[in-house]
Amino acid sequence: PYPTSDWDWNECLRVAKRLLRRDPSGRIARYGLGTYEMHETVGLVWQFGGSFFDPTLTYCTLDSPEAIEAISFLHRMLVVDQVMPSVAERNAIGTQGGWGSSVIDLFCTERIAMLRIGRWGMVKFRTQPNLRGKLGAVLLPHMRSGADEVRALSVGINPKSPNREEALRVLQFLASDEFSWHVVESADALPPSPKVGGDERFLNDADHPEEDFNHLFIEAIKRGRSNHFPPFIQTTRVERIFNRHLAVMSDRRTTPEQMCRALTDEINEEMRVSLMRYASMREEYRRRTGRDFDPADYPPKGGTADGGAAVTSITAGFRVGDALSPAEHYRFRGVCGRAGRVQSGDGVHQLGPGPARAVWLRGVRKLRAIVQRT
Repeated sequence: PYPTSDWDWNECLRVAKRLLRRDPSGRIARYGLGTYEMHETVGLVWQFGGSFFDPTLTYCTLDSPEAIEAISFLHRMLVVDQVMPSVAERNAIGTQGGWGSSVIDLFCTERIAMLRIGRWGMVKFRTQPNLRGKLGAVLLPHMRSGADEVRALSVGINPKSPNREEALRVLQFLASDEFSWHVVESADALPPSPKVGGDERFLNDADHPEEDFNHLFIEAIKRGRSNHFPPFIQTTRVERIFNRHLAVMSDRRTTPEQMCRALTDEINEEMRVSLMRYASMREEYRRRTGRDFDPADYPPKGGTADGGAAVTSITAGFRVGDALSPAEHYRFRGVCGRAGRVQSGDGVHQLGPGPARAVWLRGVRKLRAIVQRT
């Protein structure tokens, strides 16, 4: 039987273990859960009582005890119990036998048993004969909270558009019941109209009677939250930093606590540099916090789990000789010159107080950093 919607992450882990399958050689043939990266982990951190950023969205708080607990549980699923593949493992599976490397492709080929996804996944699932009659749905597990990230598409009109009247008619159509029924028929997410979303014809689709779980997507919206990021760093940059540190932890090179503290320091350091550089950002910081930005007191003392420790793990996840992009080269060069001595241990480089010396070599195709201890 499928779990009930009041299940928690401990029960989810038990179910994932039961769904795990290995081939005769001992290799994992089917994982219990799909891959988690940054956007999937946002909800996990919320459910354990943590958050990515403080309420004013001015500094990262992934080094809080609650966030560390969430990442520790993710580490258990990824590394200890191995019920979900890392990104590297997912991509490796995708190269075998011509399968795609996305978690959706692996779910469709039954290499993953459970998948975190919205109703839009049915667009793909309806085309898979092997999945007919075998699909079920349940709300995501909870812990201290049942909240998870909710995303939506928004449409607006440019005030300088030369075709505002035509654009307005398009918006009116997108808000109509007619368009909502098109969405229902295509299975591409939930209908924009709440009236259509509560219609019995949607909740019990006669054309797809096996999809008897549409009401769960409505319930998930009620439990959901929108996610917001600070204006001092690009969301894609946060995602890249997070996923890089996650890959290092998945490779058993850092502990969950080291990962959380390292990526928190790196994200905060990038925001601190941006705040020092741009007056408009400092004005926004003051508007959000009610105080002037002080680079010597950022993040604010007591604002992070360690009160703003002096050690900044800005290069965690990079080892001597690792390839760096030009942007990373520029960023690390500036930080090394200011932040201090480079310390190396267990494959993780940290910046601490003291003079720094780094030698940068530019290759034909890529940039490599050679960090020298001083």
